[in-house]
Amino acid sequence: MSSPDYAFYLDFLDRHYEKNFPTQPDQARSDSRFQSPHGYPWRSSGNQASSCTGPCKTVCLIHIIPEPLVTGHAFGRKLRLLTASDYKTVFDQAQFKASCSQFLILSIENGQTDPRLGLVIAKKSLRLAVQRNRVKRLIRESFRHNQHLLTGLDIVILARRGLEQLDNPAVTQLLEKLWQDIIRRRNRQAAR
Repeated sequence: MSSPDYAFYLDFLDRHYEKNFPTQPDQARSDSRFQSPHGYPWRSSGNQASSCTGPCKTVCLIHIIPEPLVTGHAFGRKLRLLTASDYKTVFDQAQFKASCSQFLILSIENGQTDPRLGLVIAKKSLRLAVQRNRVKRLIRESFRHNQHLLTGLDIVILARRGLEQLDNPAVTQLLEKLWQDIIRRRNRQAAR
């Protein structure tokens, strides 16, 4: 540890160490901020058990639990392609395709109200598991936010090489563009 760092550390200890707290019980009780020893109203001054039987008058932060964010865009089991036959159907009968240098999206109408997503992220295209997991998370998040636009589709996304150079906002923007392309192709076919 260098000399300036050590001096800073000693200065920090002098200002923040617990040496300024009163150690005698009378001093703690005489301070107007504390109603009882150590500032805890439920704590007794002796060794006997606490007489507090009901809820304490102080606010306990442990009991304050924030409500979870409620969104209608979950990514449950019904929104996933689960079996090999589901994937094979999309690969063999793809009606709508959208692609760029990093992704290929294949999709078909599934006859249901919910869209379903399948991912093919090969180790050949993304070597590190961290990168594969990052891309999968970004794809799922983008799908979750756009699922109301993709109703009735089974979708398979294949990752290609070059994704590891893209940062998260670039991947998200790329996926948004591809989702719009799939929607436009489906609307164009429905208009025929």
